[in-house]
Amino acid sequence: MLPSLLSQSAASPEQLREVAWIQVTQRLSHHLWFTAFPTGRVAAFALLAAFCCLMAMRVLWPRALGLMFRLAFAGLLFNLIGLCLSAMVSEQSAGANVACSLLRLYWFRFADFAIPLAVALGTGWLLESWSRQGNPRLQIVIARGVLVVLSLAAGLQALENWETSRPGADAAALEQFPSEPNKELKLAANWRQVCQWIAAETPPQAVFITPARQQSFKWYAERAEVVCWKDMPQDPAGIVEWSRRLNLVYRPQLDYELGLFAFDDLQLQQLGAELGADYLLLPQAEYDQVRDRCRLPLIYPSDPQARVSFVVLRLPSTGGKSPD
Repeated sequence: MLPSLLSQSAASPEQLREVAWIQVTQRLSHHLWFTAFPTGRVAAFALLAAFCCLMAMRVLWPRALGLMFRLAFAGLLFNLIGLCLSAMVSEQSAGANVACSLLRLYWFRFADFAIPLAVALGTGWLLESWSRQGNPRLQIVIARGVLVVLSLAAGLQALENWETSRPGADAAALEQFPSEPNKELKLAANWRQVCQWIAAETPPQAVFITPARQQSFKWYAERAEVVCWKDMPQDPAGIVEWSRRLNLVYRPQLDYELGLFAFDDLQLQQLGAELGADYLLLPQAEYDQVRDRCRLPLIYPSDPQARVSFVVLRLPSTGGKSPD
């Protein structure tokens, strides 16, 4: 907690309140705010917690495992505190600002590891104690059951890892085409291709405005971007500026059919100048709808008629240079 407290020492109370709401209800809501948790995962965790409680009450555990179950129950107590704080934030009740600030301490994380660990260790101890009874039939049943569970778990993990040839960040961020897997693969390939072109053909100090949902621009292009959803600063002033940039660059892309091309050339140049951007990297489908009126220099693809999924435009007013 010390680094977190030290990072807040130079911020005003108003700024700290804004930062808490940004982190809890926006960027980190899926970790911190119960209201934002997926229903399916909440249900699965509730079943696991109920099974953990049943195991703890029905078995006389050795001292070490008994301590592990106590830690699991402590995790549930932390969860209860998190639930109360989440309700205060959701209802905007008195003390909601304080509750929001406290939610940043990850109240749900302790139980996330303590309960599965208690169940796993307890299950292993039970199986081992049953097999020690010397009943060959029971030993065979236990061995087969463990083998089936391990095989199933390994198979599901393998399926998750290899069901797509796209990296997880690209699969999560780029547009999905569930019924056309080849289209998804082509889109991912085009994304890597434009990023690799940027790495080879633009100045190392170049700064880009990038598509709203992407997560891997820096991996492939090795260039800076004005803001990225995944790259949240840690100091209060940085978080506030990061949120402001998201609203300037991402909100139009998510809210308007044309994305940033809903703005005219002058507005885009002014946006680039304000954020220090030299280039726009945006979906080609949006650019095609404004191609006749957009006069910003198109530098990728070199053939304006090529279908490459993404285009790169230069923002002249920021002083950026055309690639060689």
